[in-house]
Amino acid sequence: MPAESASSCKPALAPVVRAVVDTSDGPGRGQTVCDMRGLYAGYPPLKGARCRVVLSLEEDFALAPGGDAAGPL
Repeated sequence: MPAESASSCKPALAPVVRAVVDTSDGPGRGQTVCDMRGLYAGYPPLKGARCRVVLSLEEDFALAPGGDAAGPL
């Protein structure tokens, strides 16, 4: 099976959403939080949104145990 790079994968669904980093003192500190409420409205364009979140790919993709890209399992 030939190796495939991540850059050769094409997203099937990749909305642009607002994202913030949790800077609180709680257990979520440092986590990236994306505003995914657009899911229920077909991901309309959002003012100030700059983060593309890939939710699905056109083809299957998996990482091999060594971290190298591989085809479908």
